Amino acid sequence: MRLLQLLVVAVMLGSTTLPALADAVPVSIVSATGVGPKTVTIVVKTSPNAACEAREDVTINRSLQHISLGQGTAGDDGTATWTIRFEYNGTRHVTVTCKVGNDEGSASTDVRVQ
Repeated sequence: MRLLQLLVVAVMLGSTTLPALADAVPVSIVSATGVGPKTVTIVVKTSPNAACEAREDVTINRSLQHISLGQGTAGDDGTATWTIRFEYNGTRHVTVTCKVGNDEGSASTDVRVQ
C-alpha cells in the first residue's frame, strides 16, 4: 500500500523517480576478515532469529549474477556468521539479505580475498 501511495504522489508531482523505501529488517556488516588463504569470515548484525543468505554478486557476460555463499539463521543476539573459502584471490562484492516473515533487508561490502 505504501508503494502505491508513493507512486500516486510521484505522479501528482510529475516526478519519475520514487524515494527509496527503508529496509524493514536492519542488516549491517560488522566485519569481513581474512582468516586464512582465500578464506574470509563475514559477521552481520540483524534482527534476532532472522533467516539470512550471503551471496557474491558477479558480472558474467555483462549480466549480474548472484552466487549463493550459504544460508544461516541469526542467533538470539541477532548475529549471523559465515566462513567462506573462495577459489580465486581478488576483490569480491558480497551481499547479505535477511528476512523476518515477509520483511527483509540487506547490506553489501567489498571483500579482499588473498
